[in-house]
Amino acid sequence: MAGTTTALDQLLARIDDEDPFYYRLEDVRALQLQAADERFQQLRQQMPVLDQRSQDTGTERISGLADMLPLFFSDATYKSYPESLVEQRNWKALGSWVEATSAGANIAQVDVEGVQDIDEWLARLRDAGQYLYVSSGTSGRVSLFHASAKDRERDLAMFRLAWRWATGAVPDQSRPVFALFPVKGSHRMMDSFGRIARDFGRPDAIYYLSDQPLRVTDVNSLGRLRKAIGAGTATPSEIDAFEQKSAEKQVEMQQSLERLADAVVRHRNEPCLFIGTWGPEYRLVKTAVDRGLASGVHPDSVILAGGGLKGIVLPPDFKEQLQQALRLDNSRYLLLYGMAELSTIMPACSQRRYHIAPWMIPIVLDKDSERILEPKDGRLTGRLGFFDLALEGRWGALISGDHGTVDLKPCPCGCPGPSILDTIVRYLDLPGGDDRVNCAGTIDAYVRGALGSAVA
Repeated sequence: MAGTTTALDQLLARIDDEDPFYYRLEDVRALQLQAADERFQQLRQQMPVLDQRSQDTGTERISGLADMLPLFFSDATYKSYPESLVEQRNWKALGSWVEATSAGANIAQVDVEGVQDIDEWLARLRDAGQYLYVSSGTSGRVSLFHASAKDRERDLAMFRLAWRWATGAVPDQSRPVFALFPVKGSHRMMDSFGRIARDFGRPDAIYYLSDQPLRVTDVNSLGRLRKAIGAGTATPSEIDAFEQKSAEKQVEMQQSLERLADAVVRHRNEPCLFIGTWGPEYRLVKTAVDRGLASGVHPDSVILAGGGLKGIVLPPDFKEQLQQALRLDNSRYLLLYGMAELSTIMPACSQRRYHIAPWMIPIVLDKDSERILEPKDGRLTGRLGFFDLALEGRWGALISGDHGTVDLKPCPCGCPGPSILDTIVRYLDLPGGDDRVNCAGTIDAYVRGALGSAVA
């Protein structure tokens, strides 16, 4: 690691190591804390919200895990903007809100004259070199967060590392790729996965689920309508429109799946690459079997799988069905855990444990995110939080909505570093369905306060 000067540089340089996940936590802990403080001191100068929070809590330096707790954001932070800003097309104010949660962004200065909806706004920003990602929209409101040019570069490097570490696949543009998402869209995964498809895929054999862009406006509208139906406030005409739109989407989806399934059958004797989440991948493979895929795919094919089902109902044994149809060894599956709001992803090893890179600091909290838990027999079970030191366009300390177990002891696969057991579940899916994160409301208030008169 010649030429590196700071603790942060030293940790991030490990991304080019042959196996960055092979380390002992005790060997890097001091370096992690030093790097966390370096990132904190850097970003508090660029994010008044973070600086104000640090002053109010008396957090001047990060020297231990406890110092991080008052500074954590949550995924709800990035969707805490007033909905009226979108409804009233107040793009300047919305840009100011995003800047409050960003470092190095110049969003409010972009010319937004004539912009009619949030999709046009996001496109206008990208044309000006300002990348905003969105994620989730099932509640009727998407998260918005800034990605610097360096963040996008590291994002691709993280995925390349995960593919290489878990499956041995390299980005040589030699494989037919089945990309189970639209070709365009502002979602963070669409940008990341789209670049992976082009990175690994043969240019004449990249098959997307749709050539129509995924519009944030449509996702928001659908999410709000679903919410209204669940609350019983939707009108009969709105429900009829919803059902008609859903039926049309199902027909379009089936046609797209049949198109991709035919391509899977054509390329079954070539090493292919599948990118998607469990639901669409299961449906694609089942459709391919119905259309002639009788003996699986090439044994050197690889598949990125995972993600929540987001309400999709599948058979209890859907993973077994998928594996039986593809006839791929377990080593050909890239299973990932991560959060759209962070950059670093955690690939699963042969033991189905998600491994944590040394530039990612895991923290496990109690349910209400008020207390950092101490390990018992080398394990911590509770609310998962992470400080992603790789991020520079936004604050990388984030509390998740996930309940899980971090094992600090060596993994059975032989890796001595910390890993997360494959028992992760959303708090909302646990009995009671409560997902209160106390720090989020505090940070959200800071962000709203940063808008000042822009919202008035």
